[in-house]
Amino acid sequence: MNASNWIALGSAVAAAFSAFSAWKSMNTAQTTSETNEQMSKSANQIAAAANEISQKALDTNWEMSRSANQIAAAANEISQKALTLNESTFATNVNMFQRQFIFELHKTWERIHDVSQETPDTEDAIKGANALTLTAAIWLHDVMDKTILHQTYGSSYIELYQSLDRIDKVLPGTTKRGRDLITDAIRTVYNQMQAKNEVPGSSLKANS
Repeated sequence: MNASNWIALGSAVAAAFSAFSAWKSMNTAQTTSETNEQMSKSANQIAAAANEISQKALDTNWEMSRSANQIAAAANEISQKALTLNESTFATNVNMFQRQFIFELHKTWERIHDVSQETPDTEDAIKGANALTLTAAIWLHDVMDKTILHQTYGSSYIELYQSLDRIDKVLPGTTKRGRDLITDAIRTVYNQMQAKNEVPGSSLKANS
């Protein structure tokens, strides 16, 4: 409700109280014909003021109700926009996250060399285990489509896994054998990739 409506409502209330005060004063005076006429007029003023107050109250409630609905609608619109923005931001962050992991995966596999089972090189074995660990994490957490991951790195993953698994010697400078570098996650993905190779139409050939 605007300022002029509030002022009008205040004036109506003041008029009502003024009329009531006049009626109360005359009520204690001597009852005469003139007094009765004035009392009747005051009563009519009170009734008119009360009616105006009632109407202003209705107008006020309607304005407040309309304002509340407008606020609710605006809040809902803001909420929807915020939700859309959050979804968009989340999707953008996921895409950035995926691209970063794919880039790191590619760089990691570029640095991988064959691991000799007879004379294993510790650095090559550790790099190989790191590549398997990263690939397994991406596979298990669905960071990259499994079909693409399988087609791109499946053969290399399986061959590297088998190379490390066959190294029963302690790697130079460490207390671990090649097979000790294979974690449960690496083994789980190896088994899943091998199973995927058995699916008809697979682009990879199962290794023994």
